[in-house]
Amino acid sequence: MPIITTLGQDDTTTPIQPTSGTLHPRLQSAFTPTQVQPVSAPVAKAIPNDDLEDDDFTMDDDFGDDSEDVSTATAPVSPAKPGLSLSRMSEEQRRKVISTAFTLVLGKDPSDRDFSYYRFSTLTEESLIKSLLNLPEHKKLVEKAQEHTSLKQSVQELDMQVKQLSAGMQSMKQELVTMQDLLVEKNRYIQQMRGIPNNSTQRAYPSTAPSTNESQLSEQSNQAPAVQQHVVESKPLPIPSIADEMKNMFSGFFKKK
Repeated sequence: MPIITTLGQDDTTTPIQPTSGTLHPRLQSAFTPTQVQPVSAPVAKAIPNDDLEDDDFTMDDDFGDDSEDVSTATAPVSPAKPGLSLSRMSEEQRRKVISTAFTLVLGKDPSDRDFSYYRFSTLTEESLIKSLLNLPEHKKLVEKAQEHTSLKQSVQELDMQVKQLSAGMQSMKQELVTMQDLLVEKNRYIQQMRGIPNNSTQRAYPSTAPSTNESQLSEQSNQAPAVQQHVVESKPLPIPSIADEMKNMFSGFFKKK
């Protein structure tokens, strides 16, 4: 039975009382429930999987975008707010801040242990850099950098000395070549002064004709054996005996008387 709600007075509902007599056919059809006939859906046939291919589900879109799907790409990490502690940062922001600080101060990438150590730290980015500056590792890096500067300067000085020595050796080699040429020329002039032809045969087997100096030396060598022979053939002086001396003494004494 239809219900009519009256507004403005109260929230009570009063049913509509049927009037006397018969209702109009249209009104009567409105109050009588209709019977719904069931409708049967068509049965779909199963399609074997072997007949399906990937190309059957792709659409040829000439104006399609072949670029990478933006939804799958990783979005850039937003920078952390200044003064925000590491514990309150997101994981990506915290790892980025720690990596930047380690690379800037210590010159290396942080390990997993370092990430775990500073995960719940209350340090900010600025205080993290200050704490890394006070580490002994950073002090050693500074000392090594100073030593590297001095060593680099000494290496440069040694390189200059090596270059100077190399230039000196090159000049000495050139001088040796020049001196060798001068010696060859000097020997050639000496051979010309001696009268020896400047050829290999005469240089290996010089002429047998004696020069003036050679003849004088040969004469002196011939005279030396003669003198030596004269010395050998000369007889030694006689040594007087005691009897002869006594005889000479007495003979001289008697002659004076």
